[in-house]
Amino acid sequence: MDLERNFSYGTPLSRADEIADKKLRRIRDQMLTDDPTLITGTHYDKLEALKKSPIYEGLKMMPKPAIHHTHLTATATLDFLLSFTMYDFVYYSEKLSKFIINHEGDVPESYVSCNNLRAYWQNAQSFDDYIKEKILMRPPVPEDHGIWKSFQHKFDLTFELYNYDKFFEKVLYRTSKDYIKEMVTVVEYRHIFGCLFNDKHESLSLEEELAIFYRVQEQIKKLFPLF
Repeated sequence: MDLERNFSYGTPLSRADEIADKKLRRIRDQMLTDDPTLITGTHYDKLEALKKSPIYEGLKMMPKPAIHHTHLTATATLDFLLSFTMYDFVYYSEKLSKFIINHEGDVPESYVSCNNLRAYWQNAQSFDDYIKEKILMRPPVPEDHGIWKSFQHKFDLTFELYNYDKFFEKVLYRTSKDYIKEMVTVVEYRHIFGCLFNDKHESLSLEEELAIFYRVQEQIKKLFPLF
């Protein structure tokens, strides 16, 4: 590799920087000795080993200038998404494998309130486990560059959970707080305007959608002014 093309080329290192650099290189070399295919194997095959490494833990704790290209419709944790299904106005169709938000009372055919399903399932926990398994994204077999095709149906499944304006605002706030915990100060969120809707299932205007971002930004900046 041409070192002069490295973005950090020529940056002077302090004594502490030099010590940290040597430690990280030593850990990296040991990891490659233990598994020479670590940097050539497939993403999902090597993911757990990388996440358990001291290097991963160190990078997670380090300050990070920015996170680019974060899709808001894939940022909520499994448990956080599941918490949305506890509301009485959230319905699920096993036939269509899809959640909907309904405040009007005129429920489309095949949809049942999630809380009713919880009550009549074997038990509430087994229903929650079933829903989590439906939402959970798994690696495609075989793994390929068209990976998005294998989980497009997952986005269809949770589309209304993410795009109901009140839930969307909660996701945006929670995700921003999670990034702060990982020492991130700038985030580039990817969002498709025109998908959010209100209690009456009416689409939000551009101004209304932007207002959600501004509201959350103000709340977050009170906690962490540098965000």
